[in-house]
Amino acid sequence: MDNLSYEISKITKRSKEGSYATQTARHKLLMQSSKELKQLGFRHLELKHLKAKHVYALVNYWQAKELAAKTLANRLSAIRWLSDKINKPEIVKKENEAYHIPARSEITTVSKAETLTQSTTQSITDIHTQFSLKLQQHFGLRRQEAIKFTVNYADLGDKIRLKKSWTKGGRYREVPITTEEQRHLLDQIRQFVGKQSLIPAHKIYKQQLKTFEYQTSKVDFTHTHGLRHAYALRRYKELAGLEAPCNGGPSYKELTDQQRRLALTARAQISQELGHNRIRVTNTYLGK
Repeated sequence: MDNLSYEISKITKRSKEGSYATQTARHKLLMQSSKELKQLGFRHLELKHLKAKHVYALVNYWQAKELAAKTLANRLSAIRWLSDKINKPEIVKKENEAYHIPARSEITTVSKAETLTQSTTQSITDIHTQFSLKLQQHFGLRRQEAIKFTVNYADLGDKIRLKKSWTKGGRYREVPITTEEQRHLLDQIRQFVGKQSLIPAHKIYKQQLKTFEYQTSKVDFTHTHGLRHAYALRRYKELAGLEAPCNGGPSYKELTDQQRRLALTARAQISQELGHNRIRVTNTYLGK
């Protein structure tokens, strides 16, 4: 292992930021970048010598391979993380557009919501997977969050809380309990697993993830992220009193001043409940 890869490996293994999956993906991306820099002729490189020219070289190399904009953005995000860790944030531009990487479209015009029907649920033979899917539907959880869910920790009566180790980016968050269906679901899960998580005692997360993927694929219900879209649509109607634009409701331009204020407040709340930090990301779920 060369010096750069060794130094990167030490930093990524020492850091516990984000979930295990996030840490693993970040380590893999940065180690790949180190290898690519060596291929580009930057041999005997050390972190203290890392400069903006090395970042540009990587981006040009990736673009020559015609990688997708989202892939480029993910790789640059990992490089930014590393640059912060070595106190050299200036070597990476803050905006991806500076590297001619287009921002991916974040506005949807058609609803991507999915509905978990009784027939689909009954066709899934793993009860743990059934409950994870219902959590995605009723609380807008990501797949990983719904699999790692421990009701004994999460249920606070009027809301649920999600551990940093469950979430994308390691961000703690809370989601309100506003419906009888949500309360009933949590009670059912508690009755089924008690103080345990929705990962069976004889399995680890990766094994239950494979079970989840197998169970959903056999019933042709692989786009479980659509359950989060359905949650966002429901919450928007509850909070703003309107159907979302992608679901036949009025666009932002068509709203009155009072409706706009309600819509913005609703979007900010929904963004937080889904585990995002930007109102703009709700365009993906609700349209604009």
